[in-house]
Amino acid sequence: MTQTNHLSTIPISRPTALRENYIEAVAEALVPDVINWLGSRNGCEDTVKECLIEAMKRCGSWGGFEIAREMEKIGGYDPDIYLAEILHYAEAHFISAYDADLERWIIRENIQPAYCVGDEVWVYHLKNQYEGKIIKIFPKRGRYCVNIPELGHVMPPMSGINGIIVDYEQVFDGFVYGNLTVSDSVKLVNHENIKIMTQLSETG
Repeated sequence: MTQTNHLSTIPISRPTALRENYIEAVAEALVPDVINWLGSRNGCEDTVKECLIEAMKRCGSWGGFEIAREMEKIGGYDPDIYLAEILHYAEAHFISAYDADLERWIIRENIQPAYCVGDEVWVYHLKNQYEGKIIKIFPKRGRYCVNIPELGHVMPPMSGINGIIVDYEQVFDGFVYGNLTVSDSVKLVNHENIKIMTQLSETG
């Protein structure tokens, strides 16, 4: 029998979107376009990939111009706006790689939402708790879109901001008392007893 995990009750950590974990995947995605940009100056695929990895580690961002400048320092490349434009897609490749990991995790762990569209819930967001209503579910990402009037959201089809996108783990069925410090891994509450689990710590 397949077990269904509702992240409201089962302590399972979703993949962490740490930049350094995806640099190699991003470099692999960028290599073909960088080699095409090199043209007659064609470089070895492995050499280009190594240069990209080191450049992204050094600059600490996904900015195309920043990565290009580091490639110039490391590999002696002569960057131009065309290379910067290619490297501008580094962040998109990062998001794509992370989303693929996230989708595999959801399938592997059989993660299912604990709530439905229309349910009234509490959301932990930016160290505060807000009451709102779920207006959409993103099952492949394990996220809800929650309409929170206190944040100025309007209900569709009205024009304006309809809600915020939050992880399943950030949504509860009742106000949790105490100032919560949410860990980087799991943010859960046991909905049956409304008890803060070990992944949440109280402060103050």
